[in-house]
Amino acid sequence: MKKLLIVAIGLLISYSSFAQPKKSDVNVKDDQLIKKRIEELFKLAKKGDNKKAAEYIAYKGSDKSRKLKDMINYSDTLEQRQANEICGAIKTLLDSTKKYSFNQFFMQRQKDVQWYYWMMTFQQKTTVDSATVGFIKVHDKYVLGAIN
Repeated sequence: MKKLLIVAIGLLISYSSFAQPKKSDVNVKDDQLIKKRIEELFKLAKKGDNKKAAEYIAYKGSDKSRKLKDMINYSDTLEQRQANEICGAIKTLLDSTKKYSFNQFFMQRQKDVQWYYWMMTFQQKTTVDSATVGFIKVHDKYVLGAIN
């Protein structure tokens, strides 16, 4: 009887630990890779290298076959303008920021797109601003899809 009870408890413990949601190694890698991509994008935007930064930004134009499935093509005038606006906004934010921090990482599926988000804070001289930075995976690279 004792052996049966020990086996039952062992199975229960094994099942309960298996059933608990755990942060997988893939997700841990994702958050660190995306953090690195954000920092790289910030450096490029801050120094004004918008052409290179465009490789870090998802296409969100009118071409439905490319929307959130491709990166900005900096040689296209309209897409170049989009990259310049995004990089300009990032540069403006960073120029007035003493320091920024990564607070919370989470993932969310929306329609056919897997989003990876970092909630961030930006310490200004007198205020603290917050933003949620959303990345998606395009051609095996994480690229900026949204900043809110």
